[in-house]
Amino acid sequence: AGAFDFSIDGASRPDHGLLEIWLEINRRAEMRALLLGLCYAARGRAAATAAPRLALDRASTPTVVIPGIDKGGTGDAYAFLVTHLNLAAGRKKEPACANRAPARHRITACRQCYRATYGCDKGDCPPSIDATPNYLWRYLGKNATNATVPPYSLLYRAREPAAMLSAVAPRAAVVVLLRNPVARIVSLHNHWTRLGMGVGNEERLRLRLGPNVSDHVELELAYMADKTSRQRLRVLLSDDIKIGDAPRVAAYAALHAGLGKWVAKERPARCGAVAGPAARERWPPSRKDCPVAVSFLATSLYAPLLRHWVAHFDPANVAVVQSEAYY
Repeated sequence: AGAFDFSIDGASRPDHGLLEIWLEINRRAEMRALLLGLCYAARGRAAATAAPRLALDRASTPTVVIPGIDKGGTGDAYAFLVTHLNLAAGRKKEPACANRAPARHRITACRQCYRATYGCDKGDCPPSIDATPNYLWRYLGKNATNATVPPYSLLYRAREPAAMLSAVAPRAAVVVLLRNPVARIVSLHNHWTRLGMGVGNEERLRLRLGPNVSDHVELELAYMADKTSRQRLRVLLSDDIKIGDAPRVAAYAALHAGLGKWVAKERPARCGAVAGPAARERWPPSRKDCPVAVSFLATSLYAPLLRHWVAHFDPANVAVVQSEAYY
């Protein structure tokens, strides 16, 4: 707790915009690990707001990667960098090449995807940028861990973008924007359920979520306080260097995979509050499962997500930016 300059036990109050979730968690001693994870973005405020300096290798494709976090200002950062660094915007802001590559020949497929995106199928690619904001948290699936991620989860069949990009563009500059997790969760839910109405994948996703973010957060807080969830959080958020990446990945996947099962068992009457009509129609709820598409809290556990990315890239070429310092 000392690393964050405030006492978890109430001697002082955090001033990092996390008061809403802190008030709930502080009443539960067993939830301290989750608090530390959510507060990671606030660690070292001076460092977080300092202007990062990264070396750009313009021969790298992509040259710059913004892997997240969604609703953290990635769109504005993308537009700014395209203009001021003269980077190729490509066909779209979020090509998601590291997510979409098939299981076989993935590196080749990923490179081909980038070449098609930036229009350089037959020649050298221009300096470019990939700002796919779910790279940061949607980075594993049932093939990556022993935990089976159910088909209704947004992590189902997810790839390993950090590992893929480190193979395809090991010298890429990685810029991660982190936003106050509470504000980000509200904004992301609003985007998916309201602003995304009638827009392709986001329209389908809107119908898979509950209409109120408070229902999602309330149930997820109770789920995170469950004994099994606390054990997974201890592994995921531990600073013990003896715990490798694989156990953390497994714990992260298990947190997502276990949410629907926990709701079905402990709060079956609330399933409809967190699983929209499209999810309930395609994957009818049962006594063993509630088709919850995503854990908003798990996707906001910045510490292990950053640890995973830094493990795949030169730390000197990874910048972590506090979104509120610029937007």
